[in-house]
Amino acid sequence: MVKTKPNQKIHVDKLKTTLDKLGQLKEKPKSELTLRESIYFLRDKLKSALKKGYSYQDLSSILEEQEILISASTLKQYLMDINKESESRRKK
Repeated sequence: MVKTKPNQKIHVDKLKTTLDKLGQLKEKPKSELTLRESIYFLRDKLKSALKKGYSYQDLSSILEEQEILISASTLKQYLMDINKESESRRKK
């Protein structure tokens, strides 16, 4: 663990080198997503299943089998939020 030094002075050349190094960083892929991000990732397949007649409760149970724990009401809310976001992007 790095400890902070009080009244630490950093040379400007060091800052320039650091800026260059940070600028060269590539995007680091995520190994895990939040529940909301996961639903966003699955949104097309979930919407397709709803059109096929599956209920939010059905989908919640299917997700639970995959250890994605979400209630039917939360799933519905997340999908509604995703729809609202995409509609507002289209308008802009």
